[in-house]
Amino acid sequence: MVKKVAKNPLVTLEEDVVKLDGISALQIVQRYGTPTFIFLENKIRLNCRKFKMELTRFFPNTELFYSVKANYLKDICKIVHEEGYGAEVVSQLEYQHVKRIGFAPTEIEAGGPFLPQYFLEELIEDHVKEIVLYNLDALNSLSTLVPASNTEQNIALFFTPARFGRRMGFNMTQEEIQSILSGPLAKSSLRLQTVACHFGTQIFNYITYLEIASNLLDIVEIFEQNGITIRILNLGGGFPEANGFHRDKIRELGSKLKNLLEQRGFSSMNIRFEPGRYIVGDSGVLLTKVYSWEQEQRWAYLDAGNNICPKFSKSKLRFFNVSRPTNPHEFKTNIGGVIPTDQDVLTKNYFFTENVEKGDVVAILNAGAYTITFSNRFPYPFPPICLINGEIETQICARGQAPDLQLTIEEKNKL
Repeated sequence: MVKKVAKNPLVTLEEDVVKLDGISALQIVQRYGTPTFIFLENKIRLNCRKFKMELTRFFPNTELFYSVKANYLKDICKIVHEEGYGAEVVSQLEYQHVKRIGFAPTEIEAGGPFLPQYFLEELIEDHVKEIVLYNLDALNSLSTLVPASNTEQNIALFFTPARFGRRMGFNMTQEEIQSILSGPLAKSSLRLQTVACHFGTQIFNYITYLEIASNLLDIVEIFEQNGITIRILNLGGGFPEANGFHRDKIRELGSKLKNLLEQRGFSSMNIRFEPGRYIVGDSGVLLTKVYSWEQEQRWAYLDAGNNICPKFSKSKLRFFNVSRPTNPHEFKTNIGGVIPTDQDVLTKNYFFTENVEKGDVVAILNAGAYTITFSNRFPYPFPPICLINGEIETQICARGQAPDLQLTIEEKNKL
């Protein structure tokens, strides 16, 4: 009998053996040691296809851009590209990285709160698909560069969501929109075609996206009253791991969005999403080992902590005792890491096996998004990284070979 682990169809329990897309997790540990990162190619592809299929039911021309900051590994970006996604980047490093991988500039959406002039100049020279601007300073800077390039550049304006504490982006007020209209847009060859908003992360309720869309449509109406037609609503990302946001929820989101646009008189409006965590979150498994166990207060200490799975990633991590896979995970347990501080806590009161021993192998699931991005490498060698496709296993990085976007001097000289 085959059982799913943490609702992941590619992490299974078969005849008392935990397998990652058909390969024994314990065998992987024997080859590479712990901690070791595993990424499941078939899960990435499944997530890409499911997300796209359900949304294109309602929006045949839905534009999907993978948020590269979620996980910039070259092999993962290649997989997402093969599945027909564009790339959403926020920095020149990311931009040059995905271009080397094979994304054409017309498949890349670039933007963010910090856009230095050298980055804008490269984007304009490449005729990138769209530049997302967060403030008037960036809009003014871009408007001075575009006329010199003698070309028209597509842009999007990012608006601050109606959420306490958020500061990045244009305000959703008629006064600020009027200042945009009377300023750079009136004097340059910038082509405003998209309005965007991103609420946050781990959004489980589709109603949030409907509220964002409704607010953006209010802005679209103001632009239309001033002769500017907006054709795309960019609702960003923010989706949880795919095992927490199932097919029916995506379908319901698409259906409700379509109804909203029709009710507001924007049935021809297109939708854009920038999924990151949803695509790679549950494709990543970190295999670790218990190096210390305190029975009295039930503390299990693993050989990986917030240096590899930082709290900043905001991942819904799941923990499974690979060495005792058939034991009930019903006993509250605290799990700490390897950094020499009491603050290195991965979880508290997590339901785990009653018996735990030093040397037990523990799988940390849902570790695919923002873990590598925000990891701090303190002060241990970075884990090896392997990509699994069925029974084919490929080592991407050896232990101590931290993945990076920055080219070495030797690599630069080869370009």
